[in-house]
Amino acid sequence: VLRALEAAAPKKQQEEQLDFGVVEEMSSPALPSEILDKLRDTDLNTLTPIECMNELFSLVKLAKEQS
Repeated sequence: VLRALEAAAPKKQQEEQLDFGVVEEMSSPALPSEILDKLRDTDLNTLTPIECMNELFSLVKLAKEQS
């Protein structure tokens, strides 16, 4: 729907708009591969609530150490 509206917009407005992909890359920093690997290896369906909370705290700690 957005692309259809942008295509129908006057040319001047279309030139001033930012590319959503570029904006997303700028606003979301890349996660270190160690954190991504840990997230991919975690089976959320088998964790208890306290295990899930502990896992989240360890990911936050790891992210802070790497930044």
